[in-house]
Parts: sequence; structure tokens; C-alpha cells
Amino acid sequence: MIALRPHQERALEQLREGFAVGHRRQILVMPTGAGKTITAAQIAISAREKGNVALFLVDRIALADQAVETMRRVGLTTSVIRGAETDIVSGHDVIVASIQTLNRRRHLPDANLLIVDECHILHRAHANILERWSAVPAVGLTATPFAQGLGQYFSRLVVPTSIRELTDDGFLVPVTPYGPAKFNVDGVKSRAGDYAVGDLSAAVNRVEIHADVVSTWKRLSEERSTLVFAVDIAHSKALAASFDAAGVVAEHVDGYTDSNPLRDSSPDRRKFYARWPAWPWVSTRRMRHVWFWRDPQSH
Repeated sequence: MIALRPHQERALEQLREGFAVGHRRQILVMPTGAGKTITAAQIAISAREKGNVALFLVDRIALADQAVETMRRVGLTTSVIRGAETDIVSGHDVIVASIQTLNRRRHLPDANLLIVDECHILHRAHANILERWSAVPAVGLTATPFAQGLGQYFSRLVVPTSIRELTDDGFLVPVTPYGPAKFNVDGVKSRAGDYAVGDLSAAVNRVEIHADVVSTWKRLSEERSTLVFAVDIAHSKALAASFDAAGVVAEHVDGYTDSNPLRDSSPDRRKFYARWPAWPWVSTRRMRHVWFWRDPQSH
């Protein structure tokens, strides 16, 4: 049994209540940092206790690595379906699968429960799997359940906590909002419940805004190592270049970066990492500041 936090215990209880009254497909909504993966691991443990196998679907290969690490850390035997690295062992408790790899397979693995990570993304591949396995119970995981079409595949939202509650309880750090002096989203279109990336990038990827970000960082950061979420690759690279030009050691990382400087090395105290959001979440324990420079519409 995993030592869960109160909101995670509450999440499991609310999911059980939903299943008991006929909601076979539910979405568990918890903020980033609330521990959705570890909660999912406990769901998989409960499934194992009933003789069932859970299939954990991820959207990106690096997220598969994170999920496998978590499942194995809590004692779940875990198989992997991920491109050429597929390794399924009969009798394992959990199968962690890349949705792209799984969708290309004619035959699906034997599993009795679907857990869909980042279910708000809802690719056509997700829909295909949910339709092919229409009789299998499913739990979606997300912090932002705003994508159109989720209601076609899930019948109930489970919301056991909030950012405010987790902050008040000390599980999340308080957030202090700042904004650039000149910025607006007039003309920025919406897509799937959030700002269209191309439009938003054009609105924020401007020299005067970069200068504002650099000056604000110098004023507030006390030269602490910082990770920032940019809008897209071009925006991230431009931010890193602006910090370099101002004499701050900076580096861009994204989903195509060969090595992960945030995981594989100890970041320099004064280094600034500009990160494109498509790069999977990484541990920020060595970071002193995290900036979310995207202005998501969902927030």
C-alpha cells in the first residue's frame, strides 16, 4: 500500500463511488504536482488485488519512462509497449504503452482497466483505443479537462482537490503572478479550449517583451536557477538568446534535445532554462524558480 495524501485518498474513494453507480469511464482532475501518477499507481495496485491488469496509456515516449519508473518504484511489475523497445511479460501487473505504438497494433494486450494519462489531449489514436475497448473501464488523468469531445468517452469528472487547497496544505508552493508591461491577446484564436499556439507565439515572441522578461527576472530572481515554459520552440529559443545577450547563461531544451540537462546534470546556479512545453515534465528539485510564460487560456 502506498502512503497517499488526503486528496489522493479522496480521489480513490470518489472514483469507487462513481464506478459503483455505473460510471465506467471517469476523469480524475487534479492540478499539476498533486500526484496523479502515484494515484494511478494505487489504482493499478487495487486492480492487481482483484486479479486484473491495468494498461497505462501515455502520449509521449519520455512520459512512458516516468510512468514505468513510478510503477516499478511502488512494487508493480511493469511491461512496456514503446516503439522498438516493446517488452510484454505475461503476468505483469501493469502495461505502460505509448498511444502511438499501441494504436498501430492489430491486437491489443490483455488488460482489464485503462488509465489514460493526459486525457485532455485526446488524439484520434486515443479515441480509437477507447472505441476498440468499449467494454473496459477507464480512468482519464488530467489537470485541464477542457478539450472538446471528452464527454463522448467519459461520463463523470472526479475533482477531489484544488490548487488553493493544495497550496494552503503546503503541497504546492504559492504562485505570484507577474505580467509584461505591453501584452494583449487580441486576435489570438482559441483551439481545443486553449490559445492557438501559432497565434499566441506571434503575440508574445517579440523583442520588447523578451526585454521585459529579462529585466523582471534580474529584478526578482536573485540569480537563482530558473526553468521557464515557453509557447513553442521558436519562443523558447528566442528567450534563451535574449538572456544570453544580457549576460545570463541560458539554454533551450525541448522534446528533441538529446540530453536532459535538468535530469542528467546539476544545473548551474545562474543558468536559465527555456523549455518548450511539448518536452515532458521533469523534476525541478534543483530549480529555485519556475516561470510559466505561456498565458494559457484555461488558467
